[in-house]
Amino acid sequence: MKWLFNLGYLALGVLIAPWFIFKAITTQKYRAGIGQRLGDIPHREREGHSIWIHAVSVGELLAARPLIRELQARWPQHEIVVTYTTRTAAEIARKELKGVYHCYSPLDLSWVVAKFFTRLRPALIILMELELWPNWLMHAARAGVPVLLANGRISAKSFRNYLRFAPLLGRAYGGITHWAMQDETYAQRAALLCSRSPQWRHRVWLETEQGWQVSAQDLSFEAQRQWQDHAEAFFSAALLGQAAPLPRTFDPERRSEGKPHQPLAFDDAWRVYGEPMVPAPVSISGNMKYDSLKGEADAAKVAEFRALFALAEGQKVLVCGSTHPGEHEVIVAMLPRLGVRCVLVPRHPERYASVREMLTKAGIAWVNRSTLTRERPAPADAVIILDTVGELATVYALADVVFVGGSLIEHGGQNMAEPVALGKATLFGPHTENFKATVRELLEVKGALRIRDAAELESEIKRLLADAEARAALGRAGQARLLASRGALARYLALVEALLA
Repeated sequence: MKWLFNLGYLALGVLIAPWFIFKAITTQKYRAGIGQRLGDIPHREREGHSIWIHAVSVGELLAARPLIRELQARWPQHEIVVTYTTRTAAEIARKELKGVYHCYSPLDLSWVVAKFFTRLRPALIILMELELWPNWLMHAARAGVPVLLANGRISAKSFRNYLRFAPLLGRAYGGITHWAMQDETYAQRAALLCSRSPQWRHRVWLETEQGWQVSAQDLSFEAQRQWQDHAEAFFSAALLGQAAPLPRTFDPERRSEGKPHQPLAFDDAWRVYGEPMVPAPVSISGNMKYDSLKGEADAAKVAEFRALFALAEGQKVLVCGSTHPGEHEVIVAMLPRLGVRCVLVPRHPERYASVREMLTKAGIAWVNRSTLTRERPAPADAVIILDTVGELATVYALADVVFVGGSLIEHGGQNMAEPVALGKATLFGPHTENFKATVRELLEVKGALRIRDAAELESEIKRLLADAEARAALGRAGQARLLASRGALARYLALVEALLA
């Protein structure tokens, strides 16, 4: 099966090679981490086993920080390893994950994945949210390494695709040991995917016409080396028509110790011995992102940023966070009518130049955050473009009103929990499929506003800027709801303890 995926990846690579080479030459993010993703990863100072956490991008990495700290404190014998896929996440890791081994994640080619496993020696793999890489998961299953899906989330679009390709991806689904999902909807989707994974594990074929032969498919590497030591018990039991118990080494997840492996099917030529697959458990364990939320920002940092941005006492501030193309145009068009200081935070660094160009054409002064110092603060009327990493939380704390991007366009939204937890009056558009549970909770308590289009966004911003009590009520309701949802971290730590045991 792994060679099927390898061939598919290589064929796709040949097709997109011209495009990728062009992007790699012209765009830095496509060059970042190529060597590491092919297996040229840093040397590990420690030689023991690791706990390997995969966080796709910045959001998952930030959500994993409390978990990483607890893992370091509780299991110091295991080195914590963090992998990611984006350049921005790499920058965050270098800045904030001191003492943690981190690198780009492997390309899902079997020989690259094998090199990562050899170097990292994982005792447990924790996937943040969900990325299904078949060779990676199948290698973990063969090696007997448990995989915990933490903070699990499966969007409706991804779910449809996973179901469509279930015949190919079923073995990958079976590589996840425990699916710990954010809410009931995601848990139901996970349970259905589990039902599409192979129905039998530890398959052993006994051929009767040309002598006895055993295939160690689906067994751990250790079992593949040791099955011969126990083959005689298999043969004797099969000759007598009995079931033969297997030692624990034949069960990567150690579920069948002492249990007989019953014959599942046979005809004149074959008997198939094995154990019915126990579906991986699915639990509703909550959203770890809530545990990392803080109800207030660092007062000293907030004061420093107010000075850097030259914010006058009582001056209203609008923060537009994680915005995308299609939203930049809307924001720039409405700014002259709002009469408010604005901090604009494009989601992708490669969009900074186009946003600057839009502002310049509109006759709006702007300045990059990266150029500001105490000696050279922002001009008093300039839009600040946040072109630095790791400062969005502090910037949200300056806001009177926040618009969270990725939601006016069909992107699925960006994380709105951070500004809401700070008690800020927060708005987002109609497209929030990526954060359904959070949006549902906030709208139930009137702790955030969903707007339908650009016109409504402008009118609601104006209303909130003019009504301090409306801003405060919106912020209080959302903040109380999210901070009361914390506690998922303890549930995930209990799952980690069980899997490591």
